[in-house]
Amino acid sequence: MGKLEVQARESLEKLINGKNIELDEKALQIQRLKLIYIVNKWNSRRSEDEIVEESLKIEQKANRLEKEKKELTEEKHELLTEQYIMRNNSLALARNIKNILGEDGLGINQENEIVYVGENVQKLLGYSEEELLGKGYNVLVSELNQRIIDSYLFLLKESQVEKERILKFKRKGKKRPISYYVGFENVFKNIVRGIIFNKKAGFFTGSKEEDTILVDYEYDRDVFDERLEEIKEEKNKNILIDLNRAMHFKNGTLEKISSIAKSRPENVQILNPSNENYKILLEYDVKKEQLVKSN
Repeated sequence: MGKLEVQARESLEKLINGKNIELDEKALQIQRLKLIYIVNKWNSRRSEDEIVEESLKIEQKANRLEKEKKELTEEKHELLTEQYIMRNNSLALARNIKNILGEDGLGINQENEIVYVGENVQKLLGYSEEELLGKGYNVLVSELNQRIIDSYLFLLKESQVEKERILKFKRKGKKRPISYYVGFENVFKNIVRGIIFNKKAGFFTGSKEEDTILVDYEYDRDVFDERLEEIKEEKNKNILIDLNRAMHFKNGTLEKISSIAKSRPENVQILNPSNENYKILLEYDVKKEQLVKSN
């Protein structure tokens, strides 16, 4: 059994155990409500109207909990079915990945290794499936683009929303990389993440490496502020500002970053803000889509 199948099974078992815990908690809450109902019903110190009103509230809450318990049971049943199929068919996971990613996708596991390559991706990049499977996906991208992809793949752990942007990919035997619209998708329980090459958007072979400017956070705050000043007038380039989870900046620096981001919402992104600075930048009206959090 391959590493991917082992990870998938462990993930499913973890999810099923979580559902069992939730079901036990719901059952306990329902038992407590029934006990409160009985106590209220036989409490002679309260008026009949008070007992009826309180009992009605308890009954409504119990019904809601029973409904939630039923939904959890159905979710657990789906997971058990998926687990049964996987235990009895080693190809189930591979089929699931192929059905979702199709011929335009690249599948990546938790170790950032390539586990699936669609036929169209092979044609686009010039590599065969055998040349890519098991390799780290960094063989296909520059360090700059790898950092962007890492951030988006991490983002998928918190959200199912597909993110799309232009990235550069290396092609076999070609000096210049190809720029292509790609989206990101969580394929299977955070075990496999997908990069989807968007055929409708097409590709841009004429773009140069200088089309994207990366501004890394500098521990010398004056130098970092100078770099921000330099890019303020860059109107036609993609700009990535990597804050590297730094906590403290000079007065006015976050305002300057937010101003740059708001002036060009389509081509400015801020990578790796700390949790606190993430909230501050949102308060400065930077779009959530422009903020890419990571580990």
